[in-house]
Amino acid sequence: MKANNAIKAIIESSKQVFITQGLNSVSMTDIVNASGYSRGGVYRYFSNVDEVFEALMMNEITNLNTENFASFNDFLQTEIFELNNIDQTLRLAGYEYMMHHREDSTLAQSIFKKHITLIQNLKQCSESQAHKIFVLLEGLTVLSLSGILDDTTLQQCINLINHEV
Repeated sequence: MKANNAIKAIIESSKQVFITQGLNSVSMTDIVNASGYSRGGVYRYFSNVDEVFEALMMNEITNLNTENFASFNDFLQTEIFELNNIDQTLRLAGYEYMMHHREDSTLAQSIFKKHITLIQNLKQCSESQAHKIFVLLEGLTVLSLSGILDDTTLQQCINLINHEV
């Protein structure tokens, strides 16, 4: 039980580090400092930054359920908020992770599958439609991370998702 609490605390404290610094700039020292545990205490459970990030993302995926959203519109409002506040999300760190692990990432597949299922259930749509929505949202994420997403483009894509997909 004590080990589970320590692991959970390390993962939770790392979240803000990854949000603030992305993935590529984070060191185990950053994670140790944020956690309040000793270096040995952190290394007892995690060998490197990627392991901490993978554990964090698996927690995030596990917690992403239809129960978290009253409706598909509620889900979209959360997406819009995150797109407008991209620097307060894990998305940059996620993309950095995917770039380094594109050949062997089961994490990417887990994120993709979880979102497709979530969208299907909330919107009551086909897998193909959910896939299109996910791709549109990911495109908006790239635009937001690039600093070129404007309100007009965002609204046009949300309208497309709501009415045509």
